[in-house]
Amino acid sequence: MTIRKHLLSICFSLSITPSFAANIYRPNTDAEVIAEIVNPYLPAGMTAILMDQNNPERFMPDATPEALAEAGYSQATFDFFVNKIRERGAPKKGDIAYAINGRGIPGNTEANHRLCAIVLIDFLAPHPEEILAHEAIHCRNAAVRDSQAFRDYLIPYWKPVMDDISFDAFSGYVDEAMDAGLTISIPVSQGNMNPPGYINEIAKTKTVPGNSIGTRTARNMLFLCLEKRVCPTDSNSMFYMIMDSTVLRTDLFADMAELHVSEKPHQM
Repeated sequence: MTIRKHLLSICFSLSITPSFAANIYRPNTDAEVIAEIVNPYLPAGMTAILMDQNNPERFMPDATPEALAEAGYSQATFDFFVNKIRERGAPKKGDIAYAINGRGIPGNTEANHRLCAIVLIDFLAPHPEEILAHEAIHCRNAAVRDSQAFRDYLIPYWKPVMDDISFDAFSGYVDEAMDAGLTISIPVSQGNMNPPGYINEIAKTKTVPGNSIGTRTARNMLFLCLEKRVCPTDSNSMFYMIMDSTVLRTDLFADMAELHVSEKPHQM
């Protein structure tokens, strides 16, 4: 099966309403098909630049120069992403995709996160739409994670909970918990009651050290976002839902202790 046929078969099975995220890709291209999976999970006004781990320029001919310019993209943006790909190095076994986001991207500001990149590694993996959605939500969360309010809220918990990791690694686990909830709540808000398979698998098994999401968090999100349908669909509200709840916060910190095996959590 070709990459395009594989991705098209996924798109036809999805039931998520397109978002107001900016679409920069020409019709009938591989990039457009991938963007149809990614864009519903992005906030309005954000553009995801699609890149291939082994060939970063692969999807650039699929984009229109006018749309790229309007999105705030420049050569400096591309160079930034390529440098991040090089810094990350060879992918780990099983990696499918990852996101590059944050206010440091040329074209972004502290007040306006317009751009992120989603870097694809394995195009023909089973159910890549789940991981593409997961990475798109990391882009969605970036403005909240970069905010001073986010830092101010988390810093008092950081050292008492995990004194052997950096704040970035600590906040990364919180970002992953937010992602787990939003990956469920966004489709559920549109009537899609089929949660991502990987969330179900995590919920059923013992927490795996080195992963990004723990069993307690996965179970909590399935219960609240799927069964009870009480979860928000915006990143800021999801953050406070988790951190303002003694139960969710305590379970997240317990997951962190089991997940932590290195300075950086494994990004899904």
